[in-house]
Amino acid sequence: APHRVTLFARQRGGLGRRRVVGQARFRRFVVFIVGGRGGKRQRFAYMERTDAVIIVPITAAGEIVLINQYRYSTDQWCLEVPAGGTHDKPNESLEEVARAELREEVGGTCGALLYVENFFSATSLTDEKCHIFLAENVTLSDSDREVGESIEVKTLPVAEAVALVRRGEMRDAQSALAILLCEPHLRERGYVK
Repeated sequence: APHRVTLFARQRGGLGRRRVVGQARFRRFVVFIVGGRGGKRQRFAYMERTDAVIIVPITAAGEIVLINQYRYSTDQWCLEVPAGGTHDKPNESLEEVARAELREEVGGTCGALLYVENFFSATSLTDEKCHIFLAENVTLSDSDREVGESIEVKTLPVAEAVALVRRGEMRDAQSALAILLCEPHLRERGYVK
């Protein structure tokens, strides 16, 4: 069954009091107050975000499509796989969002799209859940990037990209984890020995 995106729908069952203290485009900043020992209260701050998709794209030639993207938060170029949020596509399935992000970031289209796994991106900072897709038979053309995105597209043989991740040379943890979680599928398909 296709996954549907739900915007900020989760409830925090009776553990404390939740207060939204700010909001920006597709994030809410929340303080959660819980009672502790001796009647002391503890405050936890976090950011509510919508779900995200991460795509591990493989071409028919057996290459993984990576992006080298300038990240303003770190003032560095980061090697990553295509990814994006669901905040601007609230009525689309996660698969539809994954296909759209692949097209927007690298101009990619794909045949098969396999849902692999999901994980929380940074549990002490946000409730964002990332959904990983393996895209096969990816073809590349011109992309439709968002304003302000500085991206260079790069392809590597799949085995080389997996080795790069295993050596710790992919500094973006979400992309590295997505590739590692796809590794059994990549081995099964003969891309990695």
